[in-house]
Amino acid sequence: MPQNQPQSPKTPFDVSQPSPLPEIVANSAAPLVHDFTPNTGGVPRTHALFGLIFLIISIIGGMGLILAMLPVPAKEAPKAQTAAAAEAHVDVFSGVQTAARGVYVFDAQNDKQLYAKNSSMQLPLASITKVATVLAVAEVLAPTSTVTISRGAVARGGGGLTWGEEWRVSDLIEYTLITSSNTGAEALAETAEPFLAAKYPDATRSNATIWRMNALAQELGMHETYFINPTGLDESATQAGAQSSARDVATLFAYALRSHKELFTGTAETNIPLGPINFPERYARNTNNALADIPGLIMGKTGTTDLAGGNLAIAFNAAADHPVIVVVLGSTPEARFNDVKKLVAAAQKSALSD
Repeated sequence: MPQNQPQSPKTPFDVSQPSPLPEIVANSAAPLVHDFTPNTGGVPRTHALFGLIFLIISIIGGMGLILAMLPVPAKEAPKAQTAAAAEAHVDVFSGVQTAARGVYVFDAQNDKQLYAKNSSMQLPLASITKVATVLAVAEVLAPTSTVTISRGAVARGGGGLTWGEEWRVSDLIEYTLITSSNTGAEALAETAEPFLAAKYPDATRSNATIWRMNALAQELGMHETYFINPTGLDESATQAGAQSSARDVATLFAYALRSHKELFTGTAETNIPLGPINFPERYARNTNNALADIPGLIMGKTGTTDLAGGNLAIAFNAAADHPVIVVVLGSTPEARFNDVKKLVAAAQKSALSD
């Protein structure tokens, strides 16, 4: 690797300056004239001149030997400093221990991986599925349009909302994401169904919302991902409602930040007053217990089922305007929050070392 040549330290005797020797030697080329004046105890001028020349040569040669033996301090090359900084990105995560089976930390600003642990392992996704649901229905449902909660949505989602409630789409999206409402996700998917079927002629009849969610995953290159339902709830004791990988979830979050960031701003809030048009509003309480410990949170989504264990994915600013995505899958409902907090702290150190 090319390096800058070290500069020799300056000394009182700068050997790079022109020596007086040539001038003296040039003058000495003139014919020597012996002075026959009686010697009064001194030496002839010719002998003194040669003595002076010898003395100067000796001094210069001695100083050259001394300078050659002195150690020269080396300057660290810029490329070496860059390599050291790159190594620091690895070091900040080296001591991080997580309970999660799959982990991925992605620098969305610089489009690079910061940390990975089984990042391509296909695992049950649980309610992180609702991010894909919202992205699909937002293609065809206007924010100010209305969704009516049906009996079927209540039955499939397990309650939480009441049959006959009328919600603005934007409010129901926020409520569904913040509280992880299964009934809200079912109602949104059900309402979007005919519109997505009309927009995408290749969509599966009577299942167009799920078709679009899977098509979007394929478009984004999420090859370990598939969706069976819009909630992520387990279909059975052995069949998850959705499967994905930590890397794929990071890809989904990166797309959400680029294309529909406004849909997810509520997920960074602890409580928001929300409610249907025809019923009193209520407070939507966030299911992300780590929210207060993540500075600069942009968006997040929790997920937990019997098959999934505990999942959590977040996007936050590790530094000013420096979004980083952290995903943990297959942790426990309790440990997922500590897993993310550890990874967030390491990602902040990594961003500061840039």
